[in-house]
Amino acid sequence: ITVEGGGVPFTSNLGADLEGDFIALSLRSTPAGKVTLRVLANGKPVKFRIGKKKALKKKVTRKLKATKRKRLRLRISKRVARKAKIRAVASVKSNDGRRLLLKKRALARRAL
Repeated sequence: ITVEGGGVPFTSNLGADLEGDFIALSLRSTPAGKVTLRVLANGKPVKFRIGKKKALKKKVTRKLKATKRKRLRLRISKRVARKAKIRAVASVKSNDGRRLLLKKRALARRAL
């Protein structure tokens, strides 16, 4: 094993909460870069809306500033929100070319 000194650590975290038919995402990364976010329900991609926009998307890409938290609210359909396994998946690519994949389960309440 060769350990190189001077390397910047690459850490990131992703928070995901299900609030009705919204998924509230919170993401922070140590290096600056870009993040691509997707939402999966039972392992399949689902479409969502961002804010008040009417267009449905399967993924969204945003720039990240080093150590600054990025927050997004994604609106999914009520039918999808009731599913048991909803995941937010973030693919982070730092400006120096390193990649990190993060998965977070959003807790869903089942309709009675």
